[in-house]
Amino acid sequence: TDSKHFILNGRIDRICKIEEKRISLVELEQKILRLEEVKETCCVVLEVESRLIIGCLVAETSIWSRVSKLEKIKIIKKHLINYFEPTLLPKRFRFLDELPYNEQSKLSKRKVLGFFDDE
Repeated sequence: TDSKHFILNGRIDRICKIEEKRISLVELEQKILRLEEVKETCCVVLEVESRLIIGCLVAETSIWSRVSKLEKIKIIKKHLINYFEPTLLPKRFRFLDELPYNEQSKLSKRKVLGFFDDE
């Protein structure tokens, strides 16, 4: 390859643009982790009907074992609205006991995105 050229492969800092507004997925995850009901979380950008939205996987604690999915979503969004504009809040949620780590203890983006394939 020619040393005078480079290829931009995208951002590695996990900052994305949703409806012309920038958001750090890392910061979003950190805010979600402030909830005692959440053990771990992973946010990803999804393309739905040519729009970008945020999907959120949540590994929950036993505190939420009897709480409905709708109530969990309300709690998370009510918490996040203190930090982010409504258009930047996650639109899709999946609740799990554990996040899908591979043998190297890393999250596979393909596996994470797979949880949102059903919509």
